[in-house]
Amino acid sequence: FLTRGVTYVWGVTGFDNTNTAVARAITEFSLQPSPSSGTCVVSPTSGTAYTTLFTFTCSGWSGGDTIRYKFTASFGVIFRSTGLSASYTTLLPDTVSSIAVTISNEGGGSTTTTVNVDVQTPSIIPSTLLSEQVAAAQSACANGDVSTTSISVSNALALSSSLSSEASSLINA
Repeated sequence: FLTRGVTYVWGVTGFDNTNTAVARAITEFSLQPSPSSGTCVVSPTSGTAYTTLFTFTCSGWSGGDTIRYKFTASFGVIFRSTGLSASYTTLLPDTVSSIAVTISNEGGGSTTTTVNVDVQTPSIIPSTLLSEQVAAAQSACANGDVSTTSISVSNALALSSSLSSEASSLINA
């Protein structure tokens, strides 16, 4: 396996049927190093689920002409697929404790860093929040905003699951 950032020389020699070298080609190549030396942060670092807008921002990454960013929640939902924007603002459910940011370059190199976030359970009735998320998803969908639609639907599903769990515990109590 090849190491990023190292230069390799590769050569081929062709021989005829008398074992005489008739052609020779040599090439030099290197694999671009993975992005490095940057940071990713969140502001604010703490907030309330479904109501606080969290902004994740990356800066200082080097290791390629084109740096791309992918923001993924701790439960595997990709909030923003790979793009050039180094920041992303979103509402989060209280099931998220961190966001993984994968930073990649055009040479295939990548590195992932984790940004921890403190998302607290809201004091508002979850059914009210559920209605708000469904309305946000419908509005975003009508406007063709796939990213916001996806997030609002994910939030609505998480709230729906939360309401189902609460109902089950009340029934079983």
